[in-house]
Amino acid sequence: KVWLKHPEIYAVISKEGKPNWDIMKQSDAAEPVAETVVEEPVDESAAEPSSFQLSMQSIAIDDAVLYYTDHSTNLHFHTAPLTVALSGDLSAAESTLSLDATAADITFVSGETTFASSLTAALSGRVAANLVENRFTLDGVRFAVNDVTATLNGWVAAAVDDIDMDIALDCSQNNFKSILS
Repeated sequence: KVWLKHPEIYAVISKEGKPNWDIMKQSDAAEPVAETVVEEPVDESAAEPSSFQLSMQSIAIDDAVLYYTDHSTNLHFHTAPLTVALSGDLSAAESTLSLDATAADITFVSGETTFASSLTAALSGRVAANLVENRFTLDGVRFAVNDVTATLNGWVAAAVDDIDMDIALDCSQNNFKSILS
């Protein structure tokens, strides 16, 4: 189980395009000198698959503060508090995941234009995840932005250069007042 309580996350990209989470130290080593390599035959029958397994049943984030600022594109996103609960067998090749997430005070600004201010959002439902094929099946996943709600049913599959999907969006529970919110 992983539980983050009241984290403050500041993701920043500099004007030069360098993210603050890119923390790997640059190597000062000189260029390697070319050398002759003799390949030896490998006995593949001796190779055993790794027995290491990471079993994780849930991830929880409580009352997070999230800031994302990209100075190279003049983009800003902020939300607080953000609460996420994800559960299921996160180590399995196939698993049904349960997700509940809420975010408040969502702000999104690009350049001088504010596209969202003080929004609230919620997402909840179950997703059948096939991590080998990168295919995710949504069954009654509900999301809301302010008072506008929708339900998603269908699937999404991620390929190397493409994303395939077949999703039905049901917004029938909204009224005019909800849309104006």
